[in-house]
Amino acid sequence: MNHPPIMPLTAIQRISYLPDEGTLRCLSFCKGFTKDHYYPFVRRSETSVFPVTRKGPTGMESIETTSTDAAFWVWNEFDEAVVFCRIPFPDWEGEWRFILELSEHFDIPAVPDVSEVFHEQYTTAKRTLEAFNETLSVSRLSN
Repeated sequence: MNHPPIMPLTAIQRISYLPDEGTLRCLSFCKGFTKDHYYPFVRRSETSVFPVTRKGPTGMESIETTSTDAAFWVWNEFDEAVVFCRIPFPDWEGEWRFILELSEHFDIPAVPDVSEVFHEQYTTAKRTLEAFNETLSVSRLSN
């Protein structure tokens, strides 16, 4: 489980807090999806391998780098999976779109931040900091 964020998040940031499966409501036209309809989704982690040539201690060398990204399979009106991801996966032959489109066209639920999850502790810490800040301000004025 993710820790609560320090401050409110934008829709694109809230994507990382989505559960592994559920439904999303379409907010605006998106090819294959209808506004105000709910669509099932599944989150999967996909690892991609990229060959890279770099300068090593003994000259040029070939290595493989990996990248693990979250991808969201969302089933559209035609019961076809559309993958929303950062980059297309080499072995995926279906339709894919950038993950930014997921945040632009679907309702990504709000995520409670620390001030909501730990309200009492947050309020106490905030009052302490405000008092400390006021003490510093008074101290600076008297010098």
